[in-house]
Amino acid sequence: MRSIVELGSTEDVVDAIANSDADIGIAYTPFTDPRIRALAIARQPLCVIVPTGHPLSTRRDLKLADCLTSSCALLGKGNGVTQLVARVAADAGLALAPLLETHSIEVLRRFVAAGLGVTFLPRTAVAVEIARGAMQAIDLADPLLREASAHLMVRAHRRLPLSVEKLGQHLAEEMQSFRG
Repeated sequence: MRSIVELGSTEDVVDAIANSDADIGIAYTPFTDPRIRALAIARQPLCVIVPTGHPLSTRRDLKLADCLTSSCALLGKGNGVTQLVARVAADAGLALAPLLETHSIEVLRRFVAAGLGVTFLPRTAVAVEIARGAMQAIDLADPLLREASAHLMVRAHRRLPLSVEKLGQHLAEEMQSFRG
């Protein structure tokens, strides 16, 4: 049996599962869709990711609006992170003007590590870089950003093959994103 791992935006992942193009998917803050059910959900607050020593790193009760004066990079359109950031910015009457848009979390990490600006990701997305001291994740005080979550999903009303069921159980138990 052949397995394929594909990357895509939150919208792409939800559509692939709903249309049976994928058996299982992981997405950040997906919109509610009756065609999808969650095997696991873990709260993953959205943080501003800054290079070590960045001026924002000493701030307390930081809000998204405080971060938008810095150059920033965002994940591409259709991604749950970007949709959430755009919604909070719009609710505050602010416009997003990222210096860089990409579908690669690795490119966002390198953008921050190079000191080019900040980005917005859950802390687990940069855990290795934080441990190395290359960057910091700072919690944001905006309620929507504090309540964001990662979802491990499958198609609703579908009996899962044993292999998918076991994979889902393994991911829910072993992935850092889903551990408490």
